[in-house]
Amino acid sequence: MALTMSPPWYVFYQEVNAFFKYDPQVHVLYDDDARELKLFVDDGQKAVALTELLPSYRTFGNVEVKIVVYPANGASMDNCFDTDDTATLINVALAGNAAFCFSKTVDLLYQRPITYVVFRNEVVQYYTDDLGDYFGMASTLYEDIARDLLLEVDGIYFCTNTEKPVVLNSSDITWP
Repeated sequence: MALTMSPPWYVFYQEVNAFFKYDPQVHVLYDDDARELKLFVDDGQKAVALTELLPSYRTFGNVEVKIVVYPANGASMDNCFDTDDTATLINVALAGNAAFCFSKTVDLLYQRPITYVVFRNEVVQYYTDDLGDYFGMASTLYEDIARDLLLEVDGIYFCTNTEKPVVLNSSDITWP
């Protein structure tokens, strides 16, 4: 009996697909012949935001997988918002995705603002053919997938909602 494992780029596709599973405006497909992860996005502004937030490729050893965002036919990708405002980009990119709860920007004295991007409090599972899991699944959180998938930006933090959320105001935060 031969044992074959999924290549890491296919596992990455499963991860991205799990992240957008509850977003009715984003459809994720993987084209193995072209080594291209395709995100078909129904809304033009969401397509612009995702294009800004996602890397253009991902390297797995000597295999490079392109990540391409395709707007729906007729969807305008005219940029009508500031693409330097990462908090706005995230809100536009994740709008309508049931995994996304909210984001909150906290202005701190003498420092850049911090934006917390809060995801649903649930375990996300996707198939990875992991021999360490009886079902071959990976179990993680949306915040972990966001850290792996989206470009790293200073001042943006991904986290998971709590059962009883505590909302912080900038006046609640003190520094030594």
